[in-house]
Amino acid sequence: MFNFMQRQKRLKESMKEAGLDCLIVSDRKDIYYQTGFLPLDGDFAFLIFTTEKRPELFVNPVSNRAESLKTADTCFVKDVKEMVGNAGLSGTIGFDEKSLSVSSFMDISKHLRKHRLKKPCSDLIRSQRAVKDESEISEMGNAVAVTEKILSDARGYMEGKREFNIAKKIEKSMLEKLMERSFETIVASGKNSSLIHYIPGKGLIGQKSLVVIDMGIISNNYCSDMTRTFCLKPGPKEQKLHDNILEVQETLIDRIHEGVRVEEINRIYQEEMAKKGYAVNHGWGHSIGLDVHDPGFKEFRKGMVITVEPGAYIKGFGGCRIEDMILVGKAKSKKMTKMKSSL
Repeated sequence: MFNFMQRQKRLKESMKEAGLDCLIVSDRKDIYYQTGFLPLDGDFAFLIFTTEKRPELFVNPVSNRAESLKTADTCFVKDVKEMVGNAGLSGTIGFDEKSLSVSSFMDISKHLRKHRLKKPCSDLIRSQRAVKDESEISEMGNAVAVTEKILSDARGYMEGKREFNIAKKIEKSMLEKLMERSFETIVASGKNSSLIHYIPGKGLIGQKSLVVIDMGIISNNYCSDMTRTFCLKPGPKEQKLHDNILEVQETLIDRIHEGVRVEEINRIYQEEMAKKGYAVNHGWGHSIGLDVHDPGFKEFRKGMVITVEPGAYIKGFGGCRIEDMILVGKAKSKKMTKMKSSL
């Protein structure tokens, strides 16, 4: 499974390069990435790294399931004051400015006395997660396979149903497979499909309705994210919209590989959409992993997992979005998703 020792070694090397003596990891997903322990959302949990010794996980006694953790030394404390007193924080201390709350920052700073939190290190911490190892890719592959099965099934039972009911049936299927959603399922039909982040409502799905279904699940904490646009009896306008977006997506995927800069893909996306007469209403895609929107990056590297999701939205008519998960390769990238996109 996951090689936590290797991950910790890599983070410590990055700390040394950045001139850090200590590092406070506060995001629950980053704590999991480094230790295999996932705090509940809102729980007191801080992972303290120094360059010389094993990391220390500071949690409240209610998180006693961390007692048997072997990837870090677990310390049960009741508050920040007790944590600071036991952590031995000194020298140049880095912190995650994107996840550490203002109140926690002030509380830790107050008890540090002679030292202070000096260096924002969110990018340093999260960049460790950019390239996925074989175990991570395998988990996301599991999530993709289940997602595709649920999406394929949904196409078969959506006619005559309301958006809300389809969304709930999709999420019920996840639970039956002992999985949970990675974000709120989107089912948008007819004119509603032109609304990008739509909340499923009372829209009734007919044979000629464009239906955008955007969904994802979590497999052992790793996410999937996939979108298909369906239409049971498409007319020429619906078919053209779908085929155009599929062509844009295929062009983008063909151009993505190690060494290509994200700004280049942004440029191609803008150009291809303009050629077909569509406005760009959202990005071409995103990184994915422990979070459905994993940390961003400036250049593609072999082993990254991303989504590519072009979309066009025509007010009063409908929209089309096609999203697949892609494993970035050295010279060519490949789809992790196998389900073909067709109306």
